[in-house]
Amino acid sequence: RKMIAYAKGLNIPYVDVATNGIVSMSDIVLGTSLNEIIVSLEADKETQEKLRPGSSWEKITTNLENLWWQRKRGNHQWPIIRLQIIDLPENHEKIPMFIDWGLNFADTVYVKKLETMRANLGNHLISDEKAQEVITDYLTKWVSQTERAARLEADALLSALAAAGLKVLA
Repeated sequence: RKMIAYAKGLNIPYVDVATNGIVSMSDIVLGTSLNEIIVSLEADKETQEKLRPGSSWEKITTNLENLWWQRKRGNHQWPIIRLQIIDLPENHEKIPMFIDWGLNFADTVYVKKLETMRANLGNHLISDEKAQEVITDYLTKWVSQTERAARLEADALLSALAAAGLKVLA
C-alpha cells in the first residue's frame, strides 16, 4: 500500500504490480490507486506445480477469486485484474481452456509468446529454441518462489541468459 501511494505521489500515471498470487491480494490493493494487478499463472494445477515448484494452484486461485469478488462487492473500479501466461510447449494446448476459465476472475487474460518477451531485449539475438530453454530453466530452477512471481523483464532475462553462458550482443 505504501509503495503504491509513493508511486502515485511521484505523479506516475499508471501503476501496476505483478504477483504470483500466493499472498492474499485483496487487503493490499483494494481501496488504493493501483491501476492494475497482474497475476502470473500456468494453464492448470498440474502445469503450475510442474513449472513452478513449491507453488500452490489452490492458494493462488482462491486468492484470485477472493480479489475478484471483493472488488465487485466493494464497488471498486480498480485495480484492473490481469491474468498472464507464457505460451510454452508444456501449456500451449491448455491455453484456450485457461483463457475461458480466467475470464471468470479477471478483466483480461494475456498470453505472452517467448518471441514477444525477447523483443524487449532489443537487438540481442538467440535462437527460439535456446530462448525457450533458458526461460524454462529460469522459471523452474534458478529463481525463488517470490522471484518467480516477478515479471520476466529485460534485466531478469539478461541475467538468465548470462547464467546460461550466452553472449548478449548489444
